[in-house]
Amino acid sequence: MELKARWDRWLWPIHLIGFVMLAIGFDGTALAKTQTVVDFTVVVQEKTIELLHHPKKEVTVWAFGLEGQEATVPGPVIRVQMGTRVRVHFKNTHVLPHSMHFHGVHPFNMDGNGIRELGKEQLQMPGEDYTYEWTPIAPGYYLYHCHFDTANHLEHGMYGFFIVEDPAWPKVDRELLTIWDEWDVDGDGRLDTHTINSKSTPDEEPLTAKVGEKVRLVMANVGAEVHAPHMHGVKWIVLDPDDLTPIDKDYNGVLSLASAQIKVVEFVPTNLGTWLFHCHVLPHVADDGLYHRGMLTRLNVLKGPS
Repeated sequence: MELKARWDRWLWPIHLIGFVMLAIGFDGTALAKTQTVVDFTVVVQEKTIELLHHPKKEVTVWAFGLEGQEATVPGPVIRVQMGTRVRVHFKNTHVLPHSMHFHGVHPFNMDGNGIRELGKEQLQMPGEDYTYEWTPIAPGYYLYHCHFDTANHLEHGMYGFFIVEDPAWPKVDRELLTIWDEWDVDGDGRLDTHTINSKSTPDEEPLTAKVGEKVRLVMANVGAEVHAPHMHGVKWIVLDPDDLTPIDKDYNGVLSLASAQIKVVEFVPTNLGTWLFHCHVLPHVADDGLYHRGMLTRLNVLKGPS
């Protein structure tokens, strides 16, 4: 009995250490025993996309895509719940070095900063793969992008949305995601084509909502220029892009969107019709000196439930 009692006294710290090791991830992140893990496998595909049909404007991109699916620009939305363990298995299937850099809070070895000298996890050479794994604890709308030769690789479409949802966020009926960018199509060093979600008007892809719906609209600028998103026919509330608390009533409906910045607004359409949504830096909707060509799309407001 005395020997067993002494042995138990020696063992209880080991049990405690084991419990702590189970409760704390190796990156220092607190983990629950029943924590959800989500996996994404991302590859790179070189392809040509059409920004405008007539006159034809095409660009070569190095697009992100989920394995087994067509790569796109913008890249696939990576959406997770706050506190979920995320594993992004990145396979560099392209002929150039690439990385995946996620805006937001994460351990250093998840940074994908594009500098190989700081660790092989920061840049993946052609044919290499790496698993970015962490637990996002800060909710919000973020960007991810390649961080090697960053300006050039973003110019080739290597970006997308990374969304960390908080269950406490207010509910909406519809979420609209837009990425604003500009392109040097003819390679002369001048940004000559402005797009929303990689489309230039009059070949834009319209947005849709219904009267009475609560709509959340997200705008991200991945280009080098400052843009001024403006929507006709609605009164929107500007939200903090992290906790989605209201920070401004912008009834004029014009925002300033700097490079790499994200703005989130919510609104409830009250009027049927087709409403313009465009950059209010007016040359950006007059590419090649022609209006309307460039950074303009439409919001089609349909009849809601009676």
